[in-house]
Amino acid sequence: MPGVAPDGTPCGNHLINVGRGGLIDEAAVLEALEDGRLSSCALDVFEIEPPADDPLLQHPRFHGSPHIGAATFEAQERVGTDIASALIDWFAGSSPSSLLNGVNPTR
Repeated sequence: MPGVAPDGTPCGNHLINVGRGGLIDEAAVLEALEDGRLSSCALDVFEIEPPADDPLLQHPRFHGSPHIGAATFEAQERVGTDIASALIDWFAGSSPSSLLNGVNPTR
């Protein structure tokens, strides 16, 4: 069993993933939480988004939150600027610089 830190906080193995969904095996995390190998898990990204009936969400030592890293003032301002630039490019007759597949849709 996990030890205890000087301040009384339980120690153990903890997993946090706030980067990309699918980096961890969520079924294995659930199993490790249930058998005590993992003390806690915190995720804001999942292999399948949104996580519908994932039993991990019901585990008492699981902590989840929405992945909202782009929901800052600066990120929203940049997105607005990028969209405006793409529209300006489009109406000027050129492909937007953010075009992913290299195909300029027909007008």
